[in-house]
Amino acid sequence: MPAAHAVHATTIVTHRKGPAPEGHTWILIPKDMVPEVEALLARRPSPLPDDAPLSALELSARSAHALASVSVETVGDLCSWTAEQLRATPGLGPGCLKEVEGALAAHGLALLGGAK
Repeated sequence: MPAAHAVHATTIVTHRKGPAPEGHTWILIPKDMVPEVEALLARRPSPLPDDAPLSALELSARSAHALASVSVETVGDLCSWTAEQLRATPGLGPGCLKEVEGALAAHGLALLGGAK
């Protein structure tokens, strides 16, 4: 897969997930190519400044609501939290935590204490 195709994707999927939400792109790839594509995406520089609104991460409504309930409003706010702190957040279960970590990783970012 040419690198140019991977760097413009916002979500990697290995099976059809239905229509992509507005402003979002699915890239359908074979399972054996996921590590290669994820490595390409991890090398992208972040276009998101610390003061970017949390909505820039395009999180699910459930994750966004749980984060808003603890006053996380910007990407910088989110990056100042640890995974352990987020696990203790009401309404933010393991699936939401995985989504948050993936959204940050897609922009070359991570939670406090996490790998970038």
